[in-house]
This record gives sequence, structure tokens and C-alpha cells, in this order.
Amino acid sequence: MAQDKYWEISSYALVSLLAVNDATFCGNYLPAIRRQLPSEDRDKFSLLFNFLGSQVLSLEGDSQRKVHKILAKQFSFRDVQEYRDGIHQIVDELLDGAQKQQNMTGSWDVVKDFASQLPLRAIVHVLGLPDEDCAKLKQWVL
Repeated sequence: MAQDKYWEISSYALVSLLAVNDATFCGNYLPAIRRQLPSEDRDKFSLLFNFLGSQVLSLEGDSQRKVHKILAKQFSFRDVQEYRDGIHQIVDELLDGAQKQQNMTGSWDVVKDFASQLPLRAIVHVLGLPDEDCAKLKQWVL
């Protein structure tokens, strides 16, 4: 089996340059990972690879550009500033709750009381959904 080779690029300038050069750069790493699996295991993971392959981060070329154009409208500087203010409020609420937990029980669990809740609440906020929908969204994605 041939060794798959890849680059890890983290500077903004290089990512910007390569992201628009479809002939040189392939951002979809999933086929390489799938090839590394033993052949008897590839079918077991086909559903997972199909799902991951349909996600925004796996898109390339015209498909990626179309989705980027749509998403970019939701992330203007003004919008991101509004998200920032709301996410600060969510962080404050979670920390206030954690402090109450600490005062009542003498301890708090950083993952349970803070870290596991923040991403979901931030996503719900950015999507413009009511806070009450967090539980529904969590069920749908887990």
C-alpha cells in the first residue's frame, strides 16, 4: 500500500493561497484516511465517511465556493460583533452557574458545568434559535 502524504499548513497567507488553487491543493483528506484502513474495515465505516464527506470542511472547488459565498453573508464584521456580545453573555451565565455550583457543593466540573455547554449554546445563538432549543439540537446531533 502506498504511503499517503500530506501537508499541514497553518499560516493564513499559505492557506489563502492554496485554498483557491484547486489544481495544486486538495483539502479532502478523507479518501487518504479511508485507504489506510484495513480493507475488511472500510465497509464498516462507509456511513461515517459519507457523512463527513458531505460536511462543509470537506467540500472543494465550485461546491466549496458556493457554500462559502452563502456562509460569508452570515459572518460580516457587524454580525460577528453581535455574536461576540451574545457569546460573552453566555460565558458569563455559565460562569455564574458554575460559581453557584461551587458555593453549594464546594466543587464544580469544568467540562460538565462549562465546556460542554458553551459550544452548543454559542451555535444556537449564532443560528438565532431560542435557548430552549439547546436540548433539541443536542438530541439531533448526538
